[in-house]
Amino acid sequence: MKTKFQSIVLVLIGFVLGCNEFIIVGILSDVSRTFSVSTSQAGFLVTLFALIYAFSTPVVNTIISQFNRFKVLVVLIVIFIVGNTYTALAPSFNQLIISRVLTALTAGPIISLAMSFATVIVSIEKRPMLVSWIFSGFSIASVVGVPVGTLIANTTSWRYSFILITVIGIACLAAVIWLLPKHIRQTKSSLMRQLAIVRDRRVIIGSALVMCNLAGTYVVYTYLQPILTEMMKFSVASLGLILAIYGVASIFSNQFSGFLASHGSLSRMPLVYVIQSLVFLTMPFLIHSQLLGFPLLLIMGMAMYLLNAPIQIHFMQIAESDYPQSMVLASSFNSIFSNLGISVGSAVGSAFLLTAGLSSLGIGAAVFAIASLGLVTYLVRITHRFSKAAKNDVV
Repeated sequence: MKTKFQSIVLVLIGFVLGCNEFIIVGILSDVSRTFSVSTSQAGFLVTLFALIYAFSTPVVNTIISQFNRFKVLVVLIVIFIVGNTYTALAPSFNQLIISRVLTALTAGPIISLAMSFATVIVSIEKRPMLVSWIFSGFSIASVVGVPVGTLIANTTSWRYSFILITVIGIACLAAVIWLLPKHIRQTKSSLMRQLAIVRDRRVIIGSALVMCNLAGTYVVYTYLQPILTEMMKFSVASLGLILAIYGVASIFSNQFSGFLASHGSLSRMPLVYVIQSLVFLTMPFLIHSQLLGFPLLLIMGMAMYLLNAPIQIHFMQIAESDYPQSMVLASSFNSIFSNLGISVGSAVGSAFLLTAGLSSLGIGAAVFAIASLGLVTYLVRITHRFSKAAKNDVV
């Protein structure tokens, strides 16, 4: 029973972090009006968060890996709560930027530590499903938390949305202190020994795969709203329901990723990328039709996070067997390169939009999907080779 509650705490961490990261997208217009800045300037907050998250997480994780995981997690959540509250109270746009930097600096290490706790509180066979549930916390935030936050912003003020996140964050902190194990054995080592894992071919190819995976989806996903309204001619009033349906598809994606991680793991992903490539390549021809185009978007949503649990388990197993001193760092690779992929995909999508219009986005996305197919095929091959060599060494 205690393990069940501990697992819920880790999912709650994902939910709180997801609300903080995603809610800004739904209130950009409100923020721009409050501080008298353009919507594009307010949109800079999204890009800044992703970049700070991606580049600071490995640095912070390398530093904190020497210390007690429980104590570090508590300190980071406290800093996160302070940063989130600062966002709610920020008197100027510059101070709002500072508050977002503060939360971005802590968000990556917090989810990395949550993943490392997952290796301790459940057995090996249950890890894939717990990892998929932690990632589902982010999806649930986009489906439930963000619409509720946007509703609060529309009826009162966007600041109350962040105050609500602070309240949930405090409850999450209390649950962490009450339920998570206090003493997890740390493997202390030098900086160079911790970084040894980043030279492993399985990690390099896996990281490139993570980046290409989300880059492809975000070429299209970044412009989902104009695709739905301008290309498919859905009414603005129906957007809430349509995006909620898409959000449910993304929750399914995270949940099914746990199944994939438990049944064949990465070896089943090549088929996913074949299907994804075909979906993206047919988009330019079908995206004008609600009847034919919307199912393509749903398939994109269902495939969006299928890689999450298999690749997370992949990184953590490599660290556990070959680089135990790098467990926390390894737990962050997926989130780091996912954020880089989001940045790259959004930029590529913008370039395609400016040069060839909305209908061309599927072509740009297909390039990344095909690259992902090549990378995952190669990754499965070299991982099998490493496993075979390890068995021969034991014999």
